[in-house]
Formats: sequence, C-alpha cells, structure tokens
Amino acid sequence: MNFGCEAFPEATIFRIGREPDGSFRFFIAEGEALDKPRQFIGTSIVIRTDAESRKLVEQSVLAGFEPHFVVMKGRHGRTLEQLAKMLGAEICRY
Repeated sequence: MNFGCEAFPEATIFRIGREPDGSFRFFIAEGEALDKPRQFIGTSIVIRTDAESRKLVEQSVLAGFEPHFVVMKGRHGRTLEQLAKMLGAEICRY
C-alpha cells in the first residue's frame, strides 16, 4: 500500500503496548486528520492532535511506545478508556 489517507474532522490514535513486566497499556490521543499530501513512501496520515505535538512525541518516546498506530474516524477515547479499565490495562492519554 502506498497512499495518503483522507482527511476527517475527528480522529483517535490508538495502540496497545506492553510494559517490561508483560502488562498491557493503551496509548490514546485524539484530534483531526488533515488534508495533507503523503509524507513518505507507504501509507500515511497527518493528525493534528489535541495535545501539543512535540510534547506528545517526547512523552510517548520516553515511555517506550512502539511505532505504528491505529487511526480511527471519530473520537473513541472514552470508550477505549472503559475497555482498558475492564482489562486492567494502564491508560496513557495524550
């Protein structure tokens, strides 16, 4: 696949990660998918997050989150937080 994704007004970025002890954690951020050209070879999308982008990147890298995320249309952060609580996973909200 080699294309840029379409823009949409509400977006959720999500990833299930793992801690060194094997426990799960949820990366959750919300924002807007922008109408921007493809940023690199492969499938890509540009998101303007609600959180300040530099801070989000720095904190998530320091936290050791793996690359590659799911991007969903709509704001699903609250639902994902509820799922994390049911599964006993840590919530990392950005």
